[in-house]
Amino acid sequence: MRSPILVLLPSLNRPNQLSDAIAALVKEGTGLADILVIGGEGGVIAAFNSVPHELLSGYKIVGMFGDDVRMKTPRWDALVLSKLAGKTGLIYGRDGHQDSVLCTHPFVSTGIFHALGFISPPELHHFCGDNFLMELLQPIGKVEYVPELFTDHLHPNAGKSPDDSTYRKAREWWDRDLATWKQYRETRLTEDRHRVMNVCP
Repeated sequence: MRSPILVLLPSLNRPNQLSDAIAALVKEGTGLADILVIGGEGGVIAAFNSVPHELLSGYKIVGMFGDDVRMKTPRWDALVLSKLAGKTGLIYGRDGHQDSVLCTHPFVSTGIFHALGFISPPELHHFCGDNFLMELLQPIGKVEYVPELFTDHLHPNAGKSPDDSTYRKAREWWDRDLATWKQYRETRLTEDRHRVMNVCP
């Protein structure tokens, strides 16, 4: 029987990081989640959007991680399922860096992505997907911060890991993604929010 949760886990040229990320998810879980590792050179948003909707439709909830995230909450998958059971929305925990400010590693009801036709606006490549989900869903009451869910983000900006070529490559997308996100927010965000409201009341 298929698990109710699918965790998307992009990784690029960091096999040890990837192994540790998977090990933490499995160790702290109860078997309610599958993990899909995604490769590719186009950034994490491009990786997320590459997942076929036919695959997503087999799951109730989709989690979005990276290979520099370590799950620290025992029985995290049961917690996620309990928070989103029978609901349409997004939950996120603290990451030791952004915490309540931004849903850096969210779990989202799959129906929201079906309503949109994408996980994040496909014009983006690496950055601002978390900003997108927060601003899309928070005004309609579909975002919940769950501080007991600890998705520790081992990012250089948090002083938790050294910089490397993967981070440096990702930063090449920053200016372009930021400008794209600002344009999307001004021109299409409200329309897409209404699409979610119509399909996922």
